[in-house]
Amino acid sequence: MPPERKPIRSHGKFLWQNMTDNDLLQIAEYAEQMEKFEDMRQAMRTFLERRKTLSLDERNLFVDAYKTLATTLRGQWRVAVSLFHTQTTDTMAELSTTADGKKVSVKEQERLFNLRKTQSRQMVADISKEMRDLCEEAINLITDYLIPSALHIGRLEDIVFYLKIRADYYRYMAETMEGEARKAFGEKAENAYQEAFKKSISLTVYNPVKLGLLLNMAVFHFEIYSNQTRAVKIARDAYDKCVSNMGKVPDDQIKDVKIIQDLLRDNLMLWCYTDDQDI
Repeated sequence: MPPERKPIRSHGKFLWQNMTDNDLLQIAEYAEQMEKFEDMRQAMRTFLERRKTLSLDERNLFVDAYKTLATTLRGQWRVAVSLFHTQTTDTMAELSTTADGKKVSVKEQERLFNLRKTQSRQMVADISKEMRDLCEEAINLITDYLIPSALHIGRLEDIVFYLKIRADYYRYMAETMEGEARKAFGEKAENAYQEAFKKSISLTVYNPVKLGLLLNMAVFHFEIYSNQTRAVKIARDAYDKCVSNMGKVPDDQIKDVKIIQDLLRDNLMLWCYTDDQDI
């Protein structure tokens, strides 16, 4: 009988560090196609720590890896919170019978209900921690490497873009926190968005990076601060200025601009619907 082989530690730091730059990029591309975003993240983190800067295609891989993982966690957190806040009467009714139709005692229903609440509360805490770890890693990489690289090159769009996504990760943390932690990360996100906005002043009103920033700022004020008035003002101003200047948009930016323009319009329709306002 052949000797038993030990499993390869595919996520080991040693393995990642000993890959070439091309290997890391290829793994990131393959991982994206297979939806193995954790591998994609590790490959791009190692690549960035080594190279200190990213081309446009490399930047897209980096952003897709971290954003997809964050989006998944945001969805998981919402489900866990929903389970935790499920109304007692609904849950008890659901637990009153077994899968095969047998009745469950009230005492057993209460036990199962308390177990579900405990498990969902723990899931909320676990997901919040996982989100914080992911976002802080992304923020550190952006702060230590990508923003300094963009400042050195001096391309304003890149500077605004990296400032924007740093603010986004603060927002994601605020979304999945409660109480004082939510307030603290909300303030960090607001400050980060303001820093990005100040840098974007000289960009055109139809620049897709600037439009994306304004879109996310509006979402931040609506979702984190529950400030509908501020969110609508930011989104409406960005939308109106973009629409009135569509004739100036370069051909290579029209697709991106229209996508963000539609997102702004969709949000305005959603946020203004209850007030019966025209967008």
